[in-house]
Amino acid sequence: MSFRGALGIIRLQVATRFAYPFEFWARLVTTPMYVAVFAFLWLTVYQHSPSATIGGLTAGQMVAYYILVEISVQLITMQEVIWQMGKEVRKGRIDVELIKPISYWGGHLAHRLGDKVAFGAIMVVPFFAVAILVFGAPVPDALTLGAYAVVVLLGMLLSFFMCAALAALVVPLGHEFGGMTLLWILEGLLGGIIMPLQLYPGWFQSIAMASPFQYTIYTPAMIWLGRMPVTAQLLMGMLAWTAVSFVIAWTAWRLVLRKMTVQGG
Repeated sequence: MSFRGALGIIRLQVATRFAYPFEFWARLVTTPMYVAVFAFLWLTVYQHSPSATIGGLTAGQMVAYYILVEISVQLITMQEVIWQMGKEVRKGRIDVELIKPISYWGGHLAHRLGDKVAFGAIMVVPFFAVAILVFGAPVPDALTLGAYAVVVLLGMLLSFFMCAALAALVVPLGHEFGGMTLLWILEGLLGGIIMPLQLYPGWFQSIAMASPFQYTIYTPAMIWLGRMPVTAQLLMGMLAWTAVSFVIAWTAWRLVLRKMTVQGG
């Protein structure tokens, strides 16, 4: 797919989202409620804690962390890919999608990027403003902001290929929702949604830090907070997991599509 074609799909998806904005308005209402639950919980914990910091974070930084985590979830993760690919298979549209003069994966990625652009236009700036002005999240310098942007973009690719790989495993079984639920659980536990990874026991923290999920949620939030430097090792880890996810997704989908062809699907 050409770059111009991808931009066209992204623009169309953004226009579609603004034409049917219910989902985004729903997110705008429910997401602060979700963050508020964690905020009230942790503020209560800090009130009864003998230390002013927990896991190296003050109370304000902890709340800012959950705001930044929610930005990561909404801006980077791409679970919708699993549901969309499953719908195309269930409704028999997969053959039509494959013969279109655009890359199948490129089209899906462009659609999801369009969603992220629309989300960013509506929610990201207000969320960052609250994190900075109310809860004391730092304002990154230009270098940190650039590193954050790079990690977000790599995180999008990593999440997309992980979701595509998982879709290849669950879509033929008709268990897309189960696959998405499994992904939500893994992201919650290993990605730092439930709590910052440094609060886990050492053995579980090692597992979480070795997984790809921390790169899409925990890592961007900690970079913004100035708690994690962007090193060559970090970027190589993201690239390595992205490459592994791509190979698994590519191989699995070739097998799935070959099976569909053999069976006349």
